[in-house]
Amino acid sequence: MKKSYTINLHQNCPHGRRTNTLGQLLRCFLFLFTIGLTTSLQAQNNTWQTIDVSVFASTPQAYLDCSNTSVTLKSYVRVNGSYREEGITYEWRDEINNVHEIISTEKELIVTKPSRYSLTVRNTIDCSTVKDISCSASSEFVVEGINFPYGFAGQDKKMYPDDATVTLQGNSRGDVTPMWVASNGGNIVSGANTLTPVVDAAGTYTLTLTHISGCTMQDEAVVTREENTFTARIFSSPIRFTCPGPNHATLDGYAIFNEEYVSEGITYQWSGPNGFSSNNRRVGVTEPGEYTLVVTDTNRNLTASASLVINPPMQPTGSAGPDKVLTSQNSTVTLEGSGSESAVIWFASDGGNIVSGERSFNPVVDAPGTYTMRVTNVRTSCTFEDTVKVTREEELTVSATGGKLDCATASVQLMGSSSAEGAIYSWTGPNGYTSTEQNPIVKVAGDYTLTVTDPASGSTASTSVVVTPVSTEMEVTNHTIDFDSEKRGLITSIETEAGPVALMGRKRNGDGSYSPENYAAIFDTQDPTGDDTNLYTTNWGNALIINEYHNDLPDATRWGGELILDFSAIGPVTMESMNVVGMDVYEQMSWVYLYDADGKELNKVYLKPLGMNSKQTVNLGNTRGVMMMKVVLDGRNSMDEFSGSAAIDDIKFHVETTVENPCEVAASNITHSKAYPTSFSDQATLEFIVRETENYSINLYDTQGMLVKQLRSGIAKAGELTTVELNGRELKEGMYFARLVSDSGSQTFKLILKR
Repeated sequence: MKKSYTINLHQNCPHGRRTNTLGQLLRCFLFLFTIGLTTSLQAQNNTWQTIDVSVFASTPQAYLDCSNTSVTLKSYVRVNGSYREEGITYEWRDEINNVHEIISTEKELIVTKPSRYSLTVRNTIDCSTVKDISCSASSEFVVEGINFPYGFAGQDKKMYPDDATVTLQGNSRGDVTPMWVASNGGNIVSGANTLTPVVDAAGTYTLTLTHISGCTMQDEAVVTREENTFTARIFSSPIRFTCPGPNHATLDGYAIFNEEYVSEGITYQWSGPNGFSSNNRRVGVTEPGEYTLVVTDTNRNLTASASLVINPPMQPTGSAGPDKVLTSQNSTVTLEGSGSESAVIWFASDGGNIVSGERSFNPVVDAPGTYTMRVTNVRTSCTFEDTVKVTREEELTVSATGGKLDCATASVQLMGSSSAEGAIYSWTGPNGYTSTEQNPIVKVAGDYTLTVTDPASGSTASTSVVVTPVSTEMEVTNHTIDFDSEKRGLITSIETEAGPVALMGRKRNGDGSYSPENYAAIFDTQDPTGDDTNLYTTNWGNALIINEYHNDLPDATRWGGELILDFSAIGPVTMESMNVVGMDVYEQMSWVYLYDADGKELNKVYLKPLGMNSKQTVNLGNTRGVMMMKVVLDGRNSMDEFSGSAAIDDIKFHVETTVENPCEVAASNITHSKAYPTSFSDQATLEFIVRETENYSINLYDTQGMLVKQLRSGIAKAGELTTVELNGRELKEGMYFARLVSDSGSQTFKLILKR
């Protein structure tokens, strides 16, 4: 359909002899400088592709008149704020005269008639589909005419075998005179000087409109002769399902004969996925897939078909990444999630904790647990979930034994072991001693420290042992706290063969605070009360728990807390092991801490969550010098609330006491020897008498066999009393050994300095 125009000025802008009023000037200003409105089809608070387009006229005179018969429209495209030409497609439409057809695909458009023109641009490089709304944008521009005889010849027409004539649909506005002329075989039956002439032949019909000002325009309508057509058509809303379901779409079927909708004598037959069928014109469907409609015109014996696809929801894709392991060197790990076209959020469960980045694909976490990544397609609301596990590397345990120097060889072999395969051993000791052997032989008394390194994880752990000198030996008494002789209910201390051990249970409340009262309680594992069936065992008897209520009814608290055993009434002890019952997955942050008299942490041991009713023996590494043990029951349940309700039992420890060495050879030449007072605060005296004159020396040692100072050496004369004074003002409180060595033998005196 070819169109040409002769165009005059409209009154929006002053031109020629027209009066330049202020209103006209304002209208012109707004018209010329409000062009190129930008349309962005991108949501602002997300990370979609952003594309916008502006349309503007290439010349200041953005209107048509008799002397200015064309206007060039230009486009300006920005992608994410930057100008872009590569990979951009253009679709121009005439929104008034021919909205259904694309009139140009060029970047610029030359227009020769007034109308509202729209441009849709699409980014074909960065987007997977050009139909994605986030990858396209539109804008409009109005080209005005001044004194323009608005009017059009209307749509082209078709004549079918049953049609004797057709009526053209011209239109106009304003004071204009119409006139039609037929060509290319056309014939006007009537109404040649009206807007709606009747014609009876195929051809070209040209409408000329003449304005009162003298300006004219022309437009054409084409009439063609066609054969009878019968088609089927399907309309649907929506054409894509969304999330969450259930979804429903309505399909409307139509029969079209010679471009006219017909309903009389029409039958409908639908088929679709999962055996779907129907003979109604309108059907409702709930499954995505291809639907086919067959329509039959029983009056004309005609059949046609059409198909339409209901697309499934646009599901996001992603992966939570590989499982991760927390180690002693790495207290946090970064998860490695991935996904496309989605918003992401992470959820922690089973004790997990997200430190940062819960709305990114790579959050940082610091606790073992289950981490769920949920990705959401922001346009369809469809979601996808994947989980990843974070575990904690098993705590490296180490143990060692010392001993006393052998009477004959004055040496002892240290013994070290650990839970790591291929571990690296490192010993340090008195006088700068070092060794990398697992079981070295030493000849000097004192404290030795073993440090073990796991080469696989880089984790380290340490413990210490003592080597006593020949002059003394370490007497060890083993003890077990089993609670079986205690009655059920609250308890503050328990008696052992070594002495009393104070007990304290600090209960944690649901809000994370701690109650000031003592909630330590005796609990019968063979007869659980309340909801504590997870602590049931068949052969353990009584155990120690943190009670939930401050009364004598045993009921383990649900929120966890701390059990504290104070050994200060006994003195430093060596902790061997303890039993734990009911350490389940909700107590995955539980530890045992061992402290010395100054509150320094000597060792800590992780309590493994083995499940409800689980029983385990926890190796405490023969940690020496312990004055207090704290058992922390901590974790988070599936609702991320505080939890912790395990029980402890059979706490094994031993007490080490230094005694005189039985293999020491008594000096037969000494007739009298004495040290007084044996417990002193300032000064002590040592004296002895020998039968025969001989050499002697007296030295002072600490309990580890280390030489503190040389007191005196010389010649003891026969029958004379030899005395040596020990000044305690320069010494620390504690136990000491003064050793007298003469030509005939030796003798040791135990002294205790107290201030």
